[in-house]
Amino acid sequence: MGNKQVEWRSLVWDLFTNPFRTAQGIIEYFLAWFFTRRWKSLIGFSPVLVLLSTLAGFAIYGWSVDHRKLAGKYARWNDEELDARKQLTKTKSVNAEKSRLMEVEDVSPYGELLLQRILQLENSDSRSRYLVALQMGSRGRRGQARQMMRQLAPKQSEGLAPAHAWLAIDRIVQGPITNDASKLDLLHDLEIAVKWSGAGTPLKMILAELLEKEGRIGDAIKTLQHAAESDPVAWIPLIAVSLRNGRKQPAEDASAKAQRIFNDRIKQHSASAMDYINLARIYLLESRADEAILQVNSAMKLYPDDPNLKLVLSECYRIQFLGSCRETPDGITCDIALLDEALKADPTNPAVGEEVAKLLARGGDASEALSKSLESQLAEGKATTLTHLMLATFTLKQGKLEAAIPHLEVALRNAPDAPVVLNNLAVALVRVSPSNAERARRLIDRAIQIRGPNAEMFDSQGEIRMSAGDYVGAVESFESAIGQDGSRIDSRKRLVEAYEKAGLTDMIPVQQAKIRELEAAAAPALPTR
Repeated sequence: MGNKQVEWRSLVWDLFTNPFRTAQGIIEYFLAWFFTRRWKSLIGFSPVLVLLSTLAGFAIYGWSVDHRKLAGKYARWNDEELDARKQLTKTKSVNAEKSRLMEVEDVSPYGELLLQRILQLENSDSRSRYLVALQMGSRGRRGQARQMMRQLAPKQSEGLAPAHAWLAIDRIVQGPITNDASKLDLLHDLEIAVKWSGAGTPLKMILAELLEKEGRIGDAIKTLQHAAESDPVAWIPLIAVSLRNGRKQPAEDASAKAQRIFNDRIKQHSASAMDYINLARIYLLESRADEAILQVNSAMKLYPDDPNLKLVLSECYRIQFLGSCRETPDGITCDIALLDEALKADPTNPAVGEEVAKLLARGGDASEALSKSLESQLAEGKATTLTHLMLATFTLKQGKLEAAIPHLEVALRNAPDAPVVLNNLAVALVRVSPSNAERARRLIDRAIQIRGPNAEMFDSQGEIRMSAGDYVGAVESFESAIGQDGSRIDSRKRLVEAYEKAGLTDMIPVQQAKIRELEAAAAPALPTR
């Protein structure tokens, strides 16, 4: 202890009495220390030391930062990322059509990482959880997305409106609702969803439809009135709902406002094809088909190739045709020329196809009134596409296939995209001769492409494939036919034949059992004593 005190005193004394020698001694000491260290070994470990120091620094910094402030920083970065993506999307597709029920924010992988980090922190907000759930749903993880959305949007109370909207749309796309509980949940979600500014008009229209079915007509009308404030298209379903339920005043008010909007656009030469269509739809709802036709014809001059205009024009003539039907002693008579106009306006209109099918079925035995009408048209040289189609149907039912084909060829020339003409001509050709199978195949494939899935046409396709020896293809067609309509006994019998020819004999007993079951159900009940 005493020696150490002497050394310190000597050092302090030397520092004041001979500072140069003291400094020289200190320098010599550090030089000796430096040159005696194993620096090469230490340099080899330096990257590890630097990494550990850096990580320790990050850990200490993260520990010291307030979690709420950190979550706020991540949220700002995510907002910047969303804004950048929106701007990029806007630049790439300024005129892109918005066909979804509602617009949702897409999240990039970087944005998703930010959102997940926010969720890991305390007090993560509802918006962040909604966006994460939204991204999960878009990537196929819908079960997890539903759970997160339901937490944000409870069944019995009001939660985050966008989450209610997502759940409502998710339920709608799943298909028909079979129980009251699901219906009430959907109604609850929709009523809250429409309060959100991002809920589009289609979502509000769905809510109004459900409310009308529940008998809540006033609420349905209010919902559509609210939708029409930002989207004039909503005036049309508002008029329809009001007229269906005897609410004259809301219908008249909505009609006046909608007509004023669309007519102003027409006068200012800023109307789109859809504006003309919407105006025509209002006239149709008010049984003013003539005015609707005038509007559509005016629009056709500006937009001659618009398929929606063709469809509406076809509907106008179809409605006029229905209004022309009258009961007579010889049966029902209708102005067939109007249905022909509907067919020519849009041969792909399924509603017109249904009317043609009904008319053909009703006139299959050639009632006197209908026969005279057709004879008159032929004699005066005014035979229409429908005239030839009906004459072909009569001759087909009489087994005169070769006589039917010329009428069908004329009908096809006048209406090349009419599914019923394509179907009937294909069947007639293949029944006349199997050598016509290739052309028949092209015709029936075209008919199905235009009409969409249809039991009758799948049945025709199966018959054509059988004639061509494509038995496996015929199995596919007949199975598709009974998939559309399981009550078709003839289709099942043809399917049994196709199974046999295709070598699928193990499937025959199942169909035969089903045929017996259907035939027993269709058989008239025996009288009881």
